[in-house]
Amino acid sequence: MTPLSEHVASQIESENWDTIARMALSFQIEFEREDKHTTKLKKEMTMLKHILYENMKTPEMAEKYANAAFFVRMHQTVSKLEKSFDRHKLERTEFLMFLHALMHKLRREKLIVYKQLERKNEFTRMKDSGLL
Repeated sequence: MTPLSEHVASQIESENWDTIARMALSFQIEFEREDKHTTKLKKEMTMLKHILYENMKTPEMAEKYANAAFFVRMHQTVSKLEKSFDRHKLERTEFLMFLHALMHKLRREKLIVYKQLERKNEFTRMKDSGLL
C-alpha cells in the first residue's frame, strides 16, 4: 500500500458502511485517453461503483459483519483491475486507491459465512489467493 492509500485507509476505517457506500458512488471515473480499452474499463468501474453501493448498505455491513464471499470477490476484482491498468499503461485512479482502502477495512471487519458449505469453499479460495 502506498502512503496515500494508507492515509485513505485510516480515514475510511472509522466511517460507517453507509457513508462509504455513498462515497463509492461519488467518484468520477475519467481517463486521459479514450480508446476501446479505457471505455470498457470505465464501464466496468462504473458498474463496480453501483455493485459496491448495493452490497455495502446491507444490514450485515451496518452491524460490522462482512460477507466472506464479498471479501474474496472484492480482492479478485481489485487484482483484475490492477492488471488491466498495468496492461494498458494507465495511471492508477483515486477510485482504485479507494478500493484498496476498502479492502483494508474489510480485513479488519468480522467475516461471516451464511451457508456452511460456502464457508469451506470461500476460505479455500482465500487460502489459494494468498489472503490467509
